[in-house]
Amino acid sequence: MTGPRRFADAGCGKQSRQGTGHASTPGIQPVPARADRHRPAGVRDRHAPAAADRRRCRCRHLECGERRHGCQGQRSARPSRAGPVTGVVSVRDLTKRYGDFAAVDGVSFDIDEGQLVAVLGPNGAGKTTTLEILEGFAEPTSGQVRVLGEDPPRGGRAWRAQVGLVLQSTSLETEPTVADLLRVFGRLYPNPRPVAEVLELIDLADDARTRVGALSGGQQRRVDLGLAIIGNPDVLFLDEPTTGLDPEARRRCWASVERLNDAGTTILLTTHYLDEADHLADRVMVLSAGRLVADTTPAAMRASGGLSVVRFPLPVGAPDLPPSLAAHVTERMLSLHTDRIEPVLADLLAWADHHRLELTTLEVGPPSLEEAYLSITHSEPHDALFASHV
Repeated sequence: MTGPRRFADAGCGKQSRQGTGHASTPGIQPVPARADRHRPAGVRDRHAPAAADRRRCRCRHLECGERRHGCQGQRSARPSRAGPVTGVVSVRDLTKRYGDFAAVDGVSFDIDEGQLVAVLGPNGAGKTTTLEILEGFAEPTSGQVRVLGEDPPRGGRAWRAQVGLVLQSTSLETEPTVADLLRVFGRLYPNPRPVAEVLELIDLADDARTRVGALSGGQQRRVDLGLAIIGNPDVLFLDEPTTGLDPEARRRCWASVERLNDAGTTILLTTHYLDEADHLADRVMVLSAGRLVADTTPAAMRASGGLSVVRFPLPVGAPDLPPSLAAHVTERMLSLHTDRIEPVLADLLAWADHHRLELTTLEVGPPSLEEAYLSITHSEPHDALFASHV
């Protein structure tokens, strides 16, 4: 059966990640990926997991080697950036070169259990390359990478059963119903989520008996997400999951991602949408020219790189503003960015009081994430942007 598989080509993102995914089932030869996948030498083809060769411990402690139920192990403390590899995702000095070009250049970070981390950066910054290395599709030139304690390209079936992927491009089988497709993929994994639970998580319970081909584009993206989580993964990688979706479809996809994170799934997503990162993530990392230039929270990122904003639409026939404010008026809209908001408001309030005008349409906003992001990606990295996110 063709369609996105959870470990290879499941996705709720745009339809243009290289390759068309296919599920591997016992006794069925998997269809090879398209030639333009450019799988690096030494990276094995991914097969969907068969029966479990070990049970997943409910406590989710990485050091629980046998992962037996009832483990009383304690999670180790989060290491320093220069410390040993540990955590759900741990990266040390990751570098990926193509000839003389460094797509990823000395990147290090950790992601702890239950975090939802957004990776931002302009085109060519190294976001997708980093994700492909974490997923096991590419091997690093140098550095060390561990996901759930394993080296991704060499992770076995038990490891692959714990990792969910939503790639940029997928193709779905159109004839089955949503529930039937989820049921088929669920049989590939040792500890699948119930189909009814997945349908609720992706907000498609009312469309369970609808043919996949009859769904809208946004609904099909959520089916992709469902196929990525049907195996009950511990960690989920989302590569630009909402690119090309309309605003309502994006919001529904966001809600599904939030429900998964609330249920304990560790999530790493790449995105070009700053509002998406601001809405979903409790931590943001910014890549620029292959380097990690910021690792912080959305609030701290805004505070580090932006200015507060004052906006006020001038009423028709309003008297002239004081000179300190008039210079910031365009088409009868006062719009002023400042790091000292009190003097601006004092001048505006005095003007309004003198002319007996109301300021009911006045807007005072925090620094925008977009301005902070542009400031970071167009400047040298600042140490303050690597503040603790714990």
